[in-house]
Amino acid sequence: MDLEKFANKRYGQNFLKSDYYKQKIIQSMPKNNLKIVEIGPGLGDLTKELIKEREVIAYEVDKRLCEHLSIEFKDSIIQDKLVIKCGDVLEHWG
Repeated sequence: MDLEKFANKRYGQNFLKSDYYKQKIIQSMPKNNLKIVEIGPGLGDLTKELIKEREVIAYEVDKRLCEHLSIEFKDSIIQDKLVIKCGDVLEHWG
């Protein structure tokens, strides 16, 4: 399934595809050992780059995308490089 065609307007989904901006985000991150929190990983394009740097906790509200991410990043999840929290970040983060 081409999930990009199914961006949910209810969630205001826009998917980051630009390699230029993904690298700018990575370059701007502080150089420390803190975990990264990604809110709205979408299809996981930025997530792929983030897990190369540090451990990531990703919050995704869209159940379809949670399922996609769980499959796409199965190895990273097993290796404890990525934790996916499905649901509204405001309900999880308290």
